[in-house]
Amino acid sequence: MITLVGATSAGGFVSSVTVDLPAGVQDGDRLLMLASANDFPTITSRPAGWAIMTEDIIGTDVATYVWTRVADNEPSSYTVTWEGAHWHFLNLIVFRGVDRVRSYAVNSGDSISSVPLPVLDAQPGDVLLAYGFHWGETSKTWTPSGLTTITNLSRAIISAYQVQAGGPTPAYTLVTSTVGHMAATAILLTPQAAPVEQPRFPLTIRTELQLGGEWVDISSDVRDTEPVVITRGRADEADTADTATCRLLLNNRHGRYSPRNPNSPYYGRLHRNTPIRVSVIAGEDRIPRFAGEVAEWPLRWDLSDHDAWIPITAAGPLRRLSQGVGHEYSALRRLLRSSNPVAYWPLTDGGNATTGRPDVGAHPIIAHDVLGPAPSAVLKRERVDWGEGDLAPWLEPVARTRTSRGRLTGPVDWADGAQTAWTADLVRARSGGEDQFGIVSHQGPDGAGVEWRLRFDYAVPDIRLFVRTFMGAPSGTFAELDAWARPQFFDDDPHHVRLSVTADGGDSVWEVYIDGTLVGSGTASSVPVRPPQYVEYRWLYPSTLPDDAEHASVGHITVWASADELVVPSPTDVLRALDGFAGERAGVRIERICREEGIALQVVGDLEATPPMGPQYVATPLEVMREAEEVDRGMLTEARDEVALLYRTHRSRYNQELSG
Repeated sequence: MITLVGATSAGGFVSSVTVDLPAGVQDGDRLLMLASANDFPTITSRPAGWAIMTEDIIGTDVATYVWTRVADNEPSSYTVTWEGAHWHFLNLIVFRGVDRVRSYAVNSGDSISSVPLPVLDAQPGDVLLAYGFHWGETSKTWTPSGLTTITNLSRAIISAYQVQAGGPTPAYTLVTSTVGHMAATAILLTPQAAPVEQPRFPLTIRTELQLGGEWVDISSDVRDTEPVVITRGRADEADTADTATCRLLLNNRHGRYSPRNPNSPYYGRLHRNTPIRVSVIAGEDRIPRFAGEVAEWPLRWDLSDHDAWIPITAAGPLRRLSQGVGHEYSALRRLLRSSNPVAYWPLTDGGNATTGRPDVGAHPIIAHDVLGPAPSAVLKRERVDWGEGDLAPWLEPVARTRTSRGRLTGPVDWADGAQTAWTADLVRARSGGEDQFGIVSHQGPDGAGVEWRLRFDYAVPDIRLFVRTFMGAPSGTFAELDAWARPQFFDDDPHHVRLSVTADGGDSVWEVYIDGTLVGSGTASSVPVRPPQYVEYRWLYPSTLPDDAEHASVGHITVWASADELVVPSPTDVLRALDGFAGERAGVRIERICREEGIALQVVGDLEATPPMGPQYVATPLEVMREAEEVDRGMLTEARDEVALLYRTHRSRYNQELSG
């Protein structure tokens, strides 16, 4: 059982904050330090031995952080120093009985007065730690009630906790009385396991299938004429763990396990990869021995037709992963395709491609000349070098422009209903000439449309934002909204560009991000927000360009039906994915891949206390996780109590107790 030992806080308009150790801390207790910073988020010194859990930048210069460690002869206080004086705070919280951090997540945004706490999947006995932040001096509360407050400072930090019964954590929201930069961080702490009663011979074995979301006991149908054989772990001298397997015989004289038998109580529920688990029962305790999936239901019978059985061979989730489940994608492509866009063209098609296939959406992106509107333009496949554009060694090759002019056009399907916001992303590299990223809207009932364009001009060099309204086909004069001198944008490195537009009555509020930084924002008066009908990338590459100019490499064009930071991946997250998450901890990489692929994961040890890694290269999910496992020298295997992967960090294996 997890119990709260105590908490202390400190801070103010300073550059350095010292917080005291709460009274009664013992070795083995779990320490969590919650920190916040306004205007000066760069930390110049902090205590050694703390693992970084989160460092969330809100806007450009406001940040929240969470660090953790296990108490071991702790000092009386800790000091954190930032690069300059502003509002900086620390909240040190100590719990006892914590085995590890199960999971955590952050929601944040600016110009908001409330923010939802992320919902996490909890096990019975887990403790939810809720850390809230508002950059100003304002009242802060969690709604609905149910959390026990730990700390509630007049400025910045509020913290609370709650013991969980299992399942998704409650949907709490941090509510304040004024608008500003806000964040809500949810952390799940796993309790130390209680000792269970040891099994005695003869063993009582329980076998269960998960049917319709419930575990059904089928132990009476497991034949004892053959042993239940479970294999798991590493073979002799193997570097990695093999897939866990379980073999048993099921009696099928009654036809209960024949998938196509309409008289079976399990008809329609016996499928490929049906979950199964096997446990040893000791008193009232269930000791898990295997959890996996039944790959097939092979029917067997004797010549007399008086006996029928099914030889089951179940395997853990490593089986499907090792059979090539999951595509060879870069970290950037995995992030964007899993972020629920309405359209996404990675433009990673090979050299024989004629169009750019969408990862999300129904329509390919095609190459045109630049004469006439999109519906009447002439298809010109040869205007693009498919698969020849370089972004970075760890990213897939993308498209590259090759002629003096042309454009790529991709239609966007939009759900019915009023539209109040959208976001469009682009990744490009090299100088290009005079290139433009355009978003053309659907026409409203009045026949009016809107066209937005970002122009990248190497000859100047700068980036400019334009918008125009039109009737019928796109035409008329563009109004220039802003310009930014960005010579570094036209080098050989990949760069991320984002345009987001939000309705404000009959006006449009716009924001432009370049490489994770908000470079400009404003309001386009009397310009309504319309849902995008198509996106396009135009280029003009005149012969007068300097000798060092190169055609642009273009890829990862993405459109979302929102501009909400809680819905669309933040520019910072996209930039980290563009960099292959370089510097990411090995254990954190395994957890992120499992989250992106929808794979359940159990963890033994502190993922933040694993070594940092270089950029993530194009690979399958299992290949990425195996590489991280090798860097950490940990062990990636399978859980015994649920169909899930289990990762044990290298550090967690240092002081394992030996039993005779």
